[in-house]
Amino acid sequence: MRIATTVAVLAFAMAASANEYEGSYISEMLGQKKPDPKPKKPAKLNWTEQTATDLIVDAWGIPYLTAQPNPNGGYVIGYGHVGKEVKSTSVVTDAQAAQILAKDLKSAVSCYQSTVWNKFYALFTADQNTAFVSFAQSIGCDAFKKLLKNVITTTTTAADLNTKFEALIASADASATASDYLTARRTAEKTLFGIAPTA
Repeated sequence: MRIATTVAVLAFAMAASANEYEGSYISEMLGQKKPDPKPKKPAKLNWTEQTATDLIVDAWGIPYLTAQPNPNGGYVIGYGHVGKEVKSTSVVTDAQAAQILAKDLKSAVSCYQSTVWNKFYALFTADQNTAFVSFAQSIGCDAFKKLLKNVITTTTTAADLNTKFEALIASADASATASDYLTARRTAEKTLFGIAPTA
């Protein structure tokens, strides 16, 4: 009885294998290809730190070497750095301002990588990743994550990336104080993302 059962199992397995082979062979004959699997997740985020740095520096201009009042509360220093550690008496050198910006960008990369990129890495180019990092750095990780819940969904596709990115910017800047700096930075981020400037 046991031998008969084993033979039956082997026969079933061989039949299934043959059917799978035959189905694959027929598909190839008909020119049908199996759908490509989801692209393998890259080992690390593909972005350009220098491009992001240049974008921010060009939009900001001369860094604040002494702390200045932030319209949203607290103080700002360097190339727009804010935080509890920035006091009214804080001062930095040009080199320190650049170092602070580099540190802020690394934090923004971590924030972006753990949210949008982690789910939709197959959709973005290096320039689009860089634009996202710049945007995340400008508003802070907490605000960035909050906005994502309302704009970036599981149905986001490559076809609506521009619309989604513009929606994120519009939501973030709705309550922000308008300035030449903010306009220049958002325009540069959109352009880098691949959104043609409006007339």
